[in-house]
Amino acid sequence: MARDSGGSVEVEIYPNDELWGGSTNEAVRMISEGAVDLAGYVSGSMSLLDPRLEVATIPWAFSGYREARRVIDESGGRYYEMVLAQHGLVYLGSTHNGMRQLTNNLHPVRRPEDLADMRIRVLGGESYRLFFSALGARPIPLSWSALAPAIRQGDVDGQENGFFVMRSRHIDEIQKYMTLYNAAYENYIFVISRKSYDELEPSVRVLIREKMREACEWSRDLLEAEEAGLRAEFAAAGMEIIEPTPEELAAFRDSTARVREELKAKYGPEACAAFRIDMPKD
Repeated sequence: MARDSGGSVEVEIYPNDELWGGSTNEAVRMISEGAVDLAGYVSGSMSLLDPRLEVATIPWAFSGYREARRVIDESGGRYYEMVLAQHGLVYLGSTHNGMRQLTNNLHPVRRPEDLADMRIRVLGGESYRLFFSALGARPIPLSWSALAPAIRQGDVDGQENGFFVMRSRHIDEIQKYMTLYNAAYENYIFVISRKSYDELEPSVRVLIREKMREACEWSRDLLEAEEAGLRAEFAAAGMEIIEPTPEELAAFRDSTARVREELKAKYGPEACAAFRIDMPKD
């Protein structure tokens, strides 16, 4: 950014919410108040500002990455832009966090009943809590930074995330079983505070948007290309990979059908239309 802007823009990066003591909740609140210029958080965390930002995480909303990126780059992105503007934020782009897979330390999970009373770490958004409750598990809201210690101490039994995210915290080293069920899509949403954006020269605004689009596309392509390799790495490290049959996957969908309809009704027809999710039939 400094090179392309002729030295007029420099970006300082503070990972893992270190400015706010590791608290994602506090960090999301501060970006909405303009205390931070630029930020990127998963939609489940951004939903702390507005629940509608979580609409894309409705279970099985997308068949895969190609559908997700197409919908978000078209009508979904415009919806994000509208909602974020109501909170003093300018939408810059979205990239994959991953199709979410389940891991645990108790036993292989092939059907909903295998999750009975299992303690699963979830994000703060309602979608994940309702999903696992419907499957008979015990959802436990917990920050990402606190997950590994909680697993090692036996405070939680499992978690759900994409391959890249799991590799970043070496989940394969602390979890025994992985169920490949692509239950939900999660993405990062990148924003800049309206106050900071308005203070920039028009040419810099254009540059920031261009560079964010480039970065999002690069990140999406990388994740899609390397997931298969990560799966092989996890298996080689000793993690047992479970692939439910179509009939077993249908049982997961059937068990959470009511939750999906509740979430669609909660987010409303405008949000569902933007993400091309069918609304409940009257």
